[in-house]
Amino acid sequence: MHVLYVMEFHSKVLSPYNMLCLLSCTEIKYADHTEFGYSFYIYSSIHDHTDSHCFMKILQGNLKETLFEWPGKKGNGEMTKKSERVLRENQCAYINDSIGLHRVENISHTEPAVSLHLYSPPFDTCNTFDQRTGHKHKVTMTFYSQFGERTVCATGVPQENN
Repeated sequence: MHVLYVMEFHSKVLSPYNMLCLLSCTEIKYADHTEFGYSFYIYSSIHDHTDSHCFMKILQGNLKETLFEWPGKKGNGEMTKKSERVLRENQCAYINDSIGLHRVENISHTEPAVSLHLYSPPFDTCNTFDQRTGHKHKVTMTFYSQFGERTVCATGVPQENN
């Protein structure tokens, strides 16, 4: 069973958590997931996925994904955009480090957006990149539980992921 197929088509009848149970019973044996909420005009940093696969499903609203080339070794100069696209509710996307880096943003000034992300294998750290210089910065991922409590990462003390 293909992960994107399950996320895109079975999610019309399954809740996000039941969809993840179906995936974990079939194809994905070692994965973690999280839901991201994007308030009005909120965006992620440009980031990698630490050699993981990232499957993303838009649960509510629309999100713009901008793909970037990896910066040069020295990180001197503006990062190069590869492409941009708007993902609409119920659409899915996939990225890994061989495809490039990306930023995800809610470009609406009036509508919130929510996305579900499935990572395989899970990761506690990733690199963020400065668009103007290409410099990278290693960050510890910060997640919140369904009850709004901050998670404790296995690799150390969580830091904000700005």
